[in-house]
Amino acid sequence: MIEDSSRHKVSRFQALAELHQRCVTACLTLNDCFTQQILWIVAALFLFMTVTSYQVFIVIEADSGFFVVAIKAKKFDIILHRLLIVDVTHDLVSDDKLFYHIAMKQEIYFSANNVFSIDCTLIHSMISAATTYLVILIQMN
Repeated sequence: MIEDSSRHKVSRFQALAELHQRCVTACLTLNDCFTQQILWIVAALFLFMTVTSYQVFIVIEADSGFFVVAIKAKKFDIILHRLLIVDVTHDLVSDDKLFYHIAMKQEIYFSANNVFSIDCTLIHSMISAATTYLVILIQMN
């Protein structure tokens, strides 16, 4: 009875080894058939990601554009808040428009469909995320 169980296990392992060999052969055949396409696809994706990342970098790091507006609006809010604190005549505090401006605290920011904000830290976040995933992929291999 023990021999039958042992023979059954051996035959199952032989069947699994045969299936494994078929899978390896199929993968090698697919690789031989599509090796040039894989190379071109990976090269095109790398080129696309590099060019796109560079364009994002140019937009983010540009001195002129909508980021300057956000920075100047934030500076204006800081200056206005400081002026309201040191206002001894209370003329600024009594102005309704300035009061509502401070009370609303509306910040100018740009986002990609409200998923992440587009600012000067985006390129650094992209590089750190790509580096982290690259390290994970290398460790998994």
